[in-house]
Amino acid sequence: MKISGEYRGYGTIDTVTKEGDEGYERFARLAMQLALQAQEVDPTDPHPLVLGQGPTRIFDREKALEWAELWQDIDLWNYGGWYMLITLLDSRWLGTENDLKNLAHHLAVGALEGSPALALSMVALGQPPSLTGGLENYHISR
Repeated sequence: MKISGEYRGYGTIDTVTKEGDEGYERFARLAMQLALQAQEVDPTDPHPLVLGQGPTRIFDREKALEWAELWQDIDLWNYGGWYMLITLLDSRWLGTENDLKNLAHHLAVGALEGSPALALSMVALGQPPSLTGGLENYHISR
């Protein structure tokens, strides 16, 4: 992702060239593919999938939630995964009005006592509100 960010540039969206945007997407897709390959090395390790979730911000909310399902199937209360999901569901990225409130409630009610993920409910509540809809479920069973 570092390469894709350098390709795109670090300015605001109005400073990004078409070439920079296309390069960013190409390298983001590559990062996601590499994350899936890395996860195959140790299918019990959710961390490659957590890292692969980051580039989903260039697609849409459904893609981010799809990736969240992958790591949750391995480690439901993975701190890094939930933290990444909070950043993705922030109103400045892919989030809707109730996403972070619902996510905070989900973590507060569902995370095991003593789980580091439990503290993330406060992080989710501290994010700025967004402008639209909600999200009912953050873990979809297969």
